Amino acid sequence: MCKSEMKAPGRFDARDITGETRPTTQDRTSVLQFSPSPVWERPQNNYGSNRWVVYSPKLDRQVILYSDLEHDRWVLVEADPLIANFCEQPFRISINLASGRVVTIFDFWLRWQCGCEELEEVKYQNQLESSARVIRQLEAQRKWTELHSFRYTILTEAIIRAHPIRLTNWKRILAQLGATQSVDLVRPAEAVNALLLKAGRLPLHEIELRLRPLDSMFVRSAVFKLIHAGKADAESLDREPLDGSTLVEVTEDVK
Repeated sequence: MCKSEMKAPGRFDARDITGETRPTTQDRTSVLQFSPSPVWERPQNNYGSNRWVVYSPKLDRQVILYSDLEHDRWVLVEADPLIANFCEQPFRISINLASGRVVTIFDFWLRWQCGCEELEEVKYQNQLESSARVIRQLEAQRKWTELHSFRYTILTEAIIRAHPIRLTNWKRILAQLGATQSVDLVRPAEAVNALLLKAGRLPLHEIELRLRPLDSMFVRSAVFKLIHAGKADAESLDREPLDGSTLVEVTEDVK
């Protein structure tokens, strides 16, 4: 089984417009013959009215997201160490339907650690039920991915926002990493790693205390960077608010 099909933090079973689970077999994981790059468009009318411009630690660049729901999906993509790479608004397709030609852009392209790839569209549930434009868009995307035997998932708020505590915690983590994106965290990360290898699991505030005189903000950012990379773990992130008492442990030695 491809790792992208395993149960993992931030990964939930997606349902399509009919409410049926989408196929997840490896025959739907074709590899693109090019590297996706963002196809950003100037917002028109209400499209993009809740636009987000954020820093992605996974990509080490800014990403642009066109709704609050897309932003929340991005948070979960960043939170999942099984996702090796991604691209927002990755490319534009044009395809003929019975009702005419449709030009559309997928919301996300993902590549998992196992090499499997996936295209995603993020939509609010009411759009699936009431928007003729959205229904045509999804029909076009589904047809294109079926023609190319490519894995495709439609995600709604019921899926993306199913674990609000985890979502809130990771927003805090990513905000901290964005605020220190220009800081060299190699030394603090090595210090955090060495401390946790010796002491075992420690609360976040204790890590900051023991690593003085290193700047506590940089130490916290280093902890978050290790968690983001899957090299450390705070297993309570799914169920308890992130604070100084959050327990952290290393999962692998930092080299």
